[in-house]
Amino acid sequence: MLADQDVVATAARHVAEGKRIVAAQKERIARLKAKGLSTLDAEQTLQVFETSLAIFQRHRDELLGLHK
Repeated sequence: MLADQDVVATAARHVAEGKRIVAAQKERIARLKAKGLSTLDAEQTLQVFETSLAIFQRHRDELLGLHK
């Protein structure tokens, strides 16, 4: 049972870190826009981060039995 709790805790940490990364990338995009610079690469990177976050969230939810 402890191993299961460890897996869920790890998944929760991945979600938290993913959220932090997404928020930081959004801040970078806002700073680039404020300076009148291109945000194309930063926005594409944000899409990758958001996709990864969604995967982490889905995995965590599956471990918690929220998705079947």
